[in-house]
Amino acid sequence: MWAEVGVKGVVNTTSTWSDRSPDMMVRNWSNPMYFADLFGSFGAMWGTNGPSEGEGRFNTDADYAETWDRFRFSKDVEARKAACAERMERIKQDPPVLPPYRPFESWARQKSVNWMP
Repeated sequence: MWAEVGVKGVVNTTSTWSDRSPDMMVRNWSNPMYFADLFGSFGAMWGTNGPSEGEGRFNTDADYAETWDRFRFSKDVEARKAACAERMERIKQDPPVLPPYRPFESWARQKSVNWMP
């Protein structure tokens, strides 16, 4: 499929999930992007001093850290939305990831459980 759209590559399977190898260009992990909270789209992975930055795949600065703190910890929903929009604009300029697919999520419950996602 990828070759049909011009992407040429070889899949190399390694025994490590995470390292700073320049050969690692793609990996998969669980992401809580379907949480109702704005933070679910980022998780700790893309935070200041988070795993991606610690492994050298993503860099932040003081501006990012300030906006991240407003986005993550503010109790004001509108302030969080504004900070999220700022983060997304910056991410759009220099994307650290490119999701090539949308994972399937399914939900089930007993009829006696009164719950809404």
